[in-house]
Amino acid sequence: MMMMMNNVMKVGYRSNGSKCYKMTQFICKYSNSSTSAYSSSTYCCSSSNNNSGSSSSNNSSSSSDDLRNNILKYSLQYVKELGWTNEALVKGMHDALSHNNSSGNHREEYSSLAHAVVARGPTEMIELFIENKRIHIADVMKSYENSETNNDQNDNIIYNSLNKALNAHIDYLGPYIHTWPGALALMADPMQVPNSISIMDGILVDLINYTNIKTKRMDWYSERALLLLVYSSVELHMISDTSDNFKDTKSFVERILATYIDARKSPSMITMLSYASRMIFK
Repeated sequence: MMMMMNNVMKVGYRSNGSKCYKMTQFICKYSNSSTSAYSSSTYCCSSSNNNSGSSSSNNSSSSSDDLRNNILKYSLQYVKELGWTNEALVKGMHDALSHNNSSGNHREEYSSLAHAVVARGPTEMIELFIENKRIHIADVMKSYENSETNNDQNDNIIYNSLNKALNAHIDYLGPYIHTWPGALALMADPMQVPNSISIMDGILVDLINYTNIKTKRMDWYSERALLLLVYSSVELHMISDTSDNFKDTKSFVERILATYIDARKSPSMITMLSYASRMIFK
């Protein structure tokens, strides 16, 4: 199934009594490499029956979304073994179709669309994984009761909250860490950078919310820049960590958060950058 293959497929949708159709053309090139190409384009003409055309389009969109979500969900089960690759995606597609109750022409239609609906390939698996991780950390933080007074300027609140959140991040990412360099490479692809920036911004907002830091206009960027250094440094340290249960990385989190707390008190940008350098190179 995983042998290299090049497929060119065209799928058309037509509703009864309507001239409206939706034609999806896609060219998919599959191999064991994570650099396989995905592309798609969609064309839809006007309909003489708006109600029928609209209903058909909505149903098709809903079906495609459901199929996409199922493919990605099942694909994540193969990431530990196969990494963030098209091979994992194809196996997830197979499982999604196997668990689908569709039959006849409808099932054949789903099969033809399986690759088209995951238009950006393995990067969409990474995005789902990160979203699931954010949900997991949010659940952990909801159950976390800090004994300190809820003061947004209290260093203990900030330190303990970030320590708890980053440790939850480490625990969730741990089983996949051997695959994470490949994920980072895919997220750094020039075509993916806008999405990657948006995803990282969401993560930084989460961390700020957990600490209850209320940033002012003057330090909005500095807070995010420092947290970005903390988060990125933890991930990079984790990739090379061979200790049991990532004990070295968790110890590193304690040290880097202590430096972060000091950096937040910095009266100048120069001092802040000095602290930032210590975060990375200490």
